[in-house]
Amino acid sequence: MIKKIFIFVLVTSILAAVPAAEAQQSKVYHVVVISAGNPGNNPGHPLIVGLRDGLREAGYVERKDLVLSIPRNKTVNELRSIVKSYKEETVDVFVTIGVTETAITREANSETPIIFMPAVDP
Repeated sequence: MIKKIFIFVLVTSILAAVPAAEAQQSKVYHVVVISAGNPGNNPGHPLIVGLRDGLREAGYVERKDLVLSIPRNKTVNELRSIVKSYKEETVDVFVTIGVTETAITREANSETPIIFMPAVDP
């Protein structure tokens, strides 16, 4: 009888742990693309499409384990305030399209990693 109770308690505790494990979500990565002008303002631009495709091929799914932010702006001067606005958020990596964008991002936020993408179409 004690053996049956022990097995019942063991099985119940294992089954109770399964939903708890499924309820735990994997980390959601936040990637911010910093670009002045065309690539960042055009979601269909080859650089943006290539970035999304590459992330998808690496196993990241937008709105599941990836938040891809592409703020729209018109001038390089707007970039400083945009990058500074992300200082309060948890950003895992900045992707910069262009040398100027990289310099501004590094100047405004030196703690978050930066990945540089040249602003030329292959």
